[in-house]
Amino acid sequence: MGMKRTINGRIEVHRAAFLVAAGLLASGEAMAREGIALGTGAATGLSAGASPFAINSVGVGSPAGVGAVAPSSPLRPDVRLGGFFETPFGGPPVNLGGTAPIRAYTITPSLTVRVLATDNVRLGAGRREGEIITSLIPTITVAADTARLRGNFTYSPNFNFYLNDTQPSRVDHRIFGVGTLTVVPDMLYVDVRALGTLSPINPGQLQNDPLNENRSNLAQNYFLSVSPYLVHRFGSVASAIVGYQFSYADRQAQSLRIAPSSLAPTIGGSQALITNTGYAALRTGEDFGRLAMEARVSGSAFSGGGPVTDGGHRALGVLEMRYAITRTISVLAEGGYENLRFGGVRPYQVDGPVWGAGVRLDPSPNTTITLRYRRRDGFDSPSADARVQVGPRTVLFGRYLEQATTSLRQTADLLSTITVDELGNAVDSRTGAPSPELGGAGFLGSQNGLFRSRRGTASVTHFFDVNTLTLQYIRDQRSPLSVAPGQVAFAQQSDTISVIGQRQLGPVTNAFASLGYSWNRSGTFNSRSETVIGRAGLTHRFSETLSGSVQYWLTQRSSSVAGTSGSLAPSDAKQNSLIGSLTARF
Repeated sequence: MGMKRTINGRIEVHRAAFLVAAGLLASGEAMAREGIALGTGAATGLSAGASPFAINSVGVGSPAGVGAVAPSSPLRPDVRLGGFFETPFGGPPVNLGGTAPIRAYTITPSLTVRVLATDNVRLGAGRREGEIITSLIPTITVAADTARLRGNFTYSPNFNFYLNDTQPSRVDHRIFGVGTLTVVPDMLYVDVRALGTLSPINPGQLQNDPLNENRSNLAQNYFLSVSPYLVHRFGSVASAIVGYQFSYADRQAQSLRIAPSSLAPTIGGSQALITNTGYAALRTGEDFGRLAMEARVSGSAFSGGGPVTDGGHRALGVLEMRYAITRTISVLAEGGYENLRFGGVRPYQVDGPVWGAGVRLDPSPNTTITLRYRRRDGFDSPSADARVQVGPRTVLFGRYLEQATTSLRQTADLLSTITVDELGNAVDSRTGAPSPELGGAGFLGSQNGLFRSRRGTASVTHFFDVNTLTLQYIRDQRSPLSVAPGQVAFAQQSDTISVIGQRQLGPVTNAFASLGYSWNRSGTFNSRSETVIGRAGLTHRFSETLSGSVQYWLTQRSSSVAGTSGSLAPSDAKQNSLIGSLTARF
């Protein structure tokens, strides 16, 4: 009992630390004697390249998939130390881009009133229950672009009220913040990142809006990382980085049993994971000409997060080399050693060499393709990162990665690869591609174990004079490697294809529409389902401070097979939803 109180107390301390560090993103003046950053235009919604299955990042009524401009525009994020071979350990620098700031920092409060009416609030196949859900959504957005502090922070609590009491009223918290503090120019930096979002527990059951989902099937997630790091440049010979990263991930969720029996195994449940990481890297400079080399070492120790990660660790040392055959073609090679230790039922341990080979293509300033095949995390796998400027108005993004990870660590690692574009959209630092995953979008359920993740994304966006059209494909597959005692280790896979369009009807009015199809299955449960989501609507700006939107969503789930998943099984269902919102900015 005393141990339980100690653990709970430790978790509360780190939750308090989360709020303090999130506050750092919003109040750098005391530390840097400078203001916070320049305001941005699209921090209140996911980008035009987002999936129609994505949840609006702050729920302010502007539809997911419609931002001020697509973050898949030709603008490229900055590249710094660590960004050529791997993502910087402390996270890439925030890139707000755009013109010089008019004000030292901008604080933008807003209030959204959102009403959703649906004819099937639980998306169930049995008795259909209609509901009217009213949401009050205050939002505070702070942006900074000064010599000392660059960053963007948004906090948006969603107060949701159910007219027919199909669910109790609740508050959902949405947070996104990325900031870099320059303590000593060209030497000492502090990178801070924060995220609060919702994600599903049951596989294959995430809907187009979390308000239509039973709260017991949703997890409230919080992520925080703080990384001070030191950079030193040895002229044009080499550059070095040394740093430390504290990472905190907290999932607040119920444990769901796959059968009514009290002895049945569960999925979900609350977890808090603390990760302490030390890292160092040395990279050659321009003096080496066509040859570039980077030596990296890193070590992570895990505390909490359940029996699988508690007491576990991950260590890696690797030397990577790049040789430029021509100005546009480079070959890559790497070698090193890794040591992994994870617990649980069937502990996962790796102790052996790592290697890799690949090629990097840079045919134009706005095109980069990196293809590799390597051994990491105990298995061999391909990886790819691509940004291809097909034409002046067409851009293609692609990424594929396999890794051994957990649900909490996967999102925490994703957060460390995110930067912010000139409009405040979250984009991948390697390619500039949009990152709808940060909004909790997806159809895969929460797992308390270690799994092998195979995730691939591809999208192509074309910009017309007044239209934007995006075609996107996402494949997400997880195979269990280890699981906590009493929990279910289950394989799951989701394939999603979507078409997203936006048309500018006038200076202050936009129309949007999207259609998405997702095929979800679990080999462990022998269950599967198909989901189609269609959406159409309008956004209009009434004045400089008042805007609104109206939209219609149709959700159709079909071909559902329960298999052995019991109460976790999705069922065939249809849902119609009409949503209206007004947002006032102050």
